[in-house]
Amino acid sequence: MIWLIPVPPCRIFPPLAVLVAVPPEIPHMSGTDKRKQSLYFPEDMLKEIQEEANRQDRSLSWVVQQAWKIARERIKSFPAVNDVAGAPDAREER
Repeated sequence: MIWLIPVPPCRIFPPLAVLVAVPPEIPHMSGTDKRKQSLYFPEDMLKEIQEEANRQDRSLSWVVQQAWKIARERIKSFPAVNDVAGAPDAREER
């Protein structure tokens, strides 16, 4: 079940809508994490995602998952906030 919860605008932030996905109660499937998660999108972006989901007769969750799969490598190439040129990546030392 997915709920769309509008968040009223304030002085600092533009209008937002929250996408809250609540997975159905099903037995745990290996390799999947079914925790509830809230994602915050600008209202116009969420409306666009909803329109695309409707066009494809898919869920909002499915559209966002496909977008992540497509964009994952590009996003991983972005430098981290704390990255310093030439410094070793602390995540690789584990």
